[in-house]
Amino acid sequence: MTRARRSARTMSSKSTQAAPATSKSRTEPAAQADCQLYREFLVPAGGSRKILRVIGVDPGSDSTGYGVVDSDGKHHRLVECGAIRAPSRSSFAERLCVISDKLDEVVRRLKPGACAVEETFYAVNVKTALKLGHARGIALVAAARAGIPVFEYSPLEVKLALVGYGRAEKQQVQEMVRLILSLKERPKPLDASDALGVAICHINTYYTRSRSSVAGRKR
Repeated sequence: MTRARRSARTMSSKSTQAAPATSKSRTEPAAQADCQLYREFLVPAGGSRKILRVIGVDPGSDSTGYGVVDSDGKHHRLVECGAIRAPSRSSFAERLCVISDKLDEVVRRLKPGACAVEETFYAVNVKTALKLGHARGIALVAAARAGIPVFEYSPLEVKLALVGYGRAEKQQVQEMVRLILSLKERPKPLDASDALGVAICHINTYYTRSRSSVAGRKR
């Protein structure tokens, strides 16, 4: 499904298939576009609101973190998290295959309604950036296979959403994830806590935009 390939930033008029007949322009507020895209995941036939389940992915060629979170907009709950690693002697292609197989399995088993992926940090060297790009592609394909929408967030956006400071350390993000999810201990490893941070960032962004959209319609 092509819908799953679109991110919140690159959403075009075609991504609002549930919208009225007149097409939406690129200047339409992102909140309304997001609400249209998510409607089937949030509002069942009876009209009561579902729990939003999001899988966050922190791509890496050596270790890819993933974290699945449920939320009703007020309370967040950890479903599962972990880091996907291939044997140390594996080739790059073999590592990508391991990441692909595991992400496919997690998405198929836990059935998230959205996938939030951390964007590549471009300050790294070119070779590393290319490898990260391959790992990100695996995450996008896993979501596309499952037919779920993909949203992308920069490390800066994630840190601002969780800590309120764009240069926060990984341990600070890890601690905020622990507090938000009401965990006794910090989720480990760091790749997993980073992935949970991406998922929480998307959940907060979605519900904030959703509430703004509702308030705008009431006015």
